[in-house]
Amino acid sequence: MSNSHSPKSGRTLAMRLGAGFLALSAALGIGGGAHAQARLTDAEARQIAVARVPGTAVHVEREVEHGRRIVEVHVRDARGHIMGVEIDELTRAILKVDEEEADEAGDHGAGGEEHESAELPAHNR
Repeated sequence: MSNSHSPKSGRTLAMRLGAGFLALSAALGIGGGAHAQARLTDAEARQIAVARVPGTAVHVEREVEHGRRIVEVHVRDARGHIMGVEIDELTRAILKVDEEEADEAGDHGAGGEEHESAELPAHNR
């Protein structure tokens, strides 16, 4: 007479359920497993931003917008203007690139001065 609920079959079921849970967690990006997406470091964010807007990364900010973790990197371009590059921390996708207003750019100018941002021509917006 065989017992369909032997300890061995119980362990097998538990292992299958556990493996399924781990796969689902990895797919959803939850949990602290090895498959979860690592946090975007400041160095990685700077590298992504400067690849899109050539210049010098001068500041990194982190915020949450509509439940999405955003990293904004301020880059001083060749014209001396501060450009904001918004990056989705999870996907590493660039969400937006725009010229920062003087009050948003903060104290990132040469020699500690703030630079007024010039209005972009309509075809560059």
